[in-house]
Amino acid sequence: MKILSIRPAPPGSGTLAHADIDVGGLRIFDVVIRRAADGSLRAFPSERGRKATVSFGIEFAQSITRAAEPAIGGSSRDAAAA
Repeated sequence: MKILSIRPAPPGSGTLAHADIDVGGLRIFDVVIRRAADGSLRAFPSERGRKATVSFGIEFAQSITRAAEPAIGGSSRDAAAA
């Protein structure tokens, strides 16, 4: 997995950043990175309207937050998708 770009979210939202990732040639854009109540980082797919554009399994979401962590700081321990 490779982080192609990461952009900080505007202040005041629960979102920390938006990331574009590459997984073996599959590119996923605008992945949402948030901090959970327990302090861990969480990765969520972007949405169009109220529908997700893709779905992440827990292990995949954890690999996203581990890859994004150096760019946003913080802990990705026990990171998961909702």
